[in-house]
Amino acid sequence: MENNSFEILVKPVRQVFYDTATGYGVYACDTKEKNKVELNNYGNFTINGNLPFRLNLYKEYKANVKREKGKYGISYKVNSIFEPIPETREGQIEYLRYILTDKQVEEILKVHPSGNILKLIEEDKLDYKNIYGIGVFIYGKIKDRVRESKEYQAAFAFLGKASLPQNLVIKLIKHFKTSAQLISEMKKNPYCITQVNGIGFKTADPVAQSLGVKANDPYRIQAAIEYVVDQESNKGHVYCTIDKAIDEVHALINVNHTSISEQIHNTQGLYVHNDRLALKSLYKAEKTISDKIKQLSSCGSGVLELDVERFLDEEAEQSGIQLSEEQRSFFINMFKYNFQLLVGNAGAGKSMLVSILIKIIETLGKTYSMMSPTAKAAKVLAQYTDRPVTTIHKAIGVGLSPDMEEAQQVNSEFVIVEETSMLDSVLCAKLLSKCVNPNVRILFIGDNAQIPSVGAGNILHDLINSDIPKTILTQVFRQKEGGILDIATRTRKQERFLDNSDKGIIEFGNNCTIACVPQEKMEDGFIYYYKKLLEEYDPEEIMALSPTKKNGFGTVEINKYIQSVVNPESIEKKEITHGQDEVTFRVQDYTMNTTNTYNIEDVQGDLTTIVNGDTGKIIDVNPDKKEIIVDFGSSEIPLEAHQLKQLMHSWCITLHKSQGSGSPAVIMLIDKSHKFSLNTNLLYTGITRAKEKLIIITQAETYNYALKKMTNLQRNTFLRDMLEEQEQGFSF
Repeated sequence: MENNSFEILVKPVRQVFYDTATGYGVYACDTKEKNKVELNNYGNFTINGNLPFRLNLYKEYKANVKREKGKYGISYKVNSIFEPIPETREGQIEYLRYILTDKQVEEILKVHPSGNILKLIEEDKLDYKNIYGIGVFIYGKIKDRVRESKEYQAAFAFLGKASLPQNLVIKLIKHFKTSAQLISEMKKNPYCITQVNGIGFKTADPVAQSLGVKANDPYRIQAAIEYVVDQESNKGHVYCTIDKAIDEVHALINVNHTSISEQIHNTQGLYVHNDRLALKSLYKAEKTISDKIKQLSSCGSGVLELDVERFLDEEAEQSGIQLSEEQRSFFINMFKYNFQLLVGNAGAGKSMLVSILIKIIETLGKTYSMMSPTAKAAKVLAQYTDRPVTTIHKAIGVGLSPDMEEAQQVNSEFVIVEETSMLDSVLCAKLLSKCVNPNVRILFIGDNAQIPSVGAGNILHDLINSDIPKTILTQVFRQKEGGILDIATRTRKQERFLDNSDKGIIEFGNNCTIACVPQEKMEDGFIYYYKKLLEEYDPEEIMALSPTKKNGFGTVEINKYIQSVVNPESIEKKEITHGQDEVTFRVQDYTMNTTNTYNIEDVQGDLTTIVNGDTGKIIDVNPDKKEIIVDFGSSEIPLEAHQLKQLMHSWCITLHKSQGSGSPAVIMLIDKSHKFSLNTNLLYTGITRAKEKLIIITQAETYNYALKKMTNLQRNTFLRDMLEEQEQGFSF
């Protein structure tokens, strides 16, 4: 593998460009080692790349760079850059001047007029107690800076030939605690770095080969096997077959099938069951789920002091509702078994049943917890029950320190979990293991027509197809009224209600409009109907949906349009523009967090958590620091430049992202440019977000094409077999 990278001492003399959000910078530099580079007409040369920090001008750095030729001439791409530890006393004094004030440096020199100052600091022999202006805090700051510089210097020296991005080297040092430990572990097995989040086999393999690892090295083959199985989990599968794994590893690293087969059982991170390969973590998760559900399903918690049938009769009379036999059976099962699954499509009455269940639990004086996989889903559950609801992550302490997470438990007697289709195997296992009340009753609720979880597993469908206590609601109420519920049901059943030749505005009931328009009229149609909805609803009560983020009908461009209408540019509103899509975040913008972020400080300095799906309004912007403050309701969170990529405008979101949420009004764009990414389940998911008003802008032929396709709900999992097999069938 050809590698034209080399090391050089650089001294930035001019900052051409620097983006605080991405860390990308361009600097004109000078160097003592002019023989290594081609100088431009100004007598210097240009370096560029994603840098770990803004470079100080006229300060010397040690860099690993690669020569590149572009339209502006020769430049040098930075692979890594760090502050070298100066060896001369003069260099050490200069080094300290970048950390401390001139006065503080002079005071150090008075106490230590000669010798190696940085060595004294490194060996903790600096007489800081007798140095004016240098207390414990400042001394700690100096020691940390020197230690970090030495750590980086050692790591970059070892990894110099690998051209590993600087941010990953820093991440590796933090993971392994010291550069010495990192180097020691990598000398044993270079693929150990795949333990670190964000570093996969394709990143680790060139690094390993630069360190001399041979093509058929056992560690290389094992890492490739684990990578292939992990890739299958990214598609939702818990396992893949051994034959498929061997074929894919062969295609990946071009090693013969026999050598790959020999390493299957030596791969530490894998579980092998017959002809199946799985990550141990995923196998253990599904085993935990199976064991807990079988335990709960096989026993009850004793008779509850309540005549359920009588309670239901009284509730029906007071509320003017009539419960079907299916709906009544749910309550009988709920008090007969300690685990139950409630499945129903839109209009089947799941929300009503949960609300009645809460009344029963409160009448009995029992404790209960309600939770959902995402913040948006939790908000919907809280709205229709008028009770507190949290995310599963918060309920079980995901993201807290290891000790605090281990200590956090769910002690409630009833645990109600909504949107089970969004639940992956790992999160489900963590939740069930946290439900520690010996008499706990657990209810999982889901809609089997919605799309499955992003993570590996197929919890809802495995449970539906297993012999565990369940209530499946088959009757849809109010469909005859037409409108949203009728369209949702017919879409779910893949029944056509549009002719391919349909054009113009078609009304369904009194709350659903479908505008069949040619592609060139889609934008005008959206603008017209969005403004009509604004006459009845606040912007936060309107959910715009698109199948994709990109292109003219994607969420990015739609959000830009909506922002221009509901929160236009104003000299009174601070704003910043961020990222490749040039998204502008402005005070009063409606936004969504897209990354689970734990132990983040709020404006008061208290630690909190924001999870994927949390929404809030921007209440302040600092354009200079590229920092914004978002009010997420429960807390006000400052987000720095590097965190802005986890924020998006939430007036318009993707159909996938909308799962679990709800809104009074929904406007969907279903264009023929989205044709091949659409299916029945996505359409159904989007439609069922609407509570009061639904508008779909599409071409009839495009909608009908999507109706022909269903999401592939078949995933390779162990759970269903585990629930049906005897214990010895899946020993670990």
